[in-house]
Amino acid sequence: MKTLILAGLLASGSLLAGAQTADTVTIPGPVRQIEAPVPGQIIPMQRDEFQQFAGAYNLANGQTLYLRRVDKRYFARVDDWTEHQIVAIGSNDFVALDRQLKMRIELQPYGKVNGELLIAMPAGPMAHSDAQQPRLLHLALR
Repeated sequence: MKTLILAGLLASGSLLAGAQTADTVTIPGPVRQIEAPVPGQIIPMQRDEFQQFAGAYNLANGQTLYLRRVDKRYFARVDDWTEHQIVAIGSNDFVALDRQLKMRIELQPYGKVNGELLIAMPAGPMAHSDAQQPRLLHLALR
């Protein structure tokens, strides 16, 4: 299984547990929402191009990210959460059509992986907003 190690930043700016190495990972500032891809932004990806990303990734927090292909469509999910159809918006960048996740995965030699994963988390039951905006969890992968 490919291994992803993550450290993260909650949309509120909280820092999750740091990595065990001295390497530095730059995490962009919080985002309010995941943008849906516009038609010109979607990059057609052939079966063999996606195949290098397909599989299960062990995350440092104990969860697993799964990427798979069904016919000509690609899907991503974390553990037993809802599966999301994804499209390529770059050679290493993917976004869910339902705007629930966005990821950048850079495959490195020897099975190493760099990148980031942005997941829309449901708003908590105590949220005081009429819009019930989801929280975004921004995770750095390395």
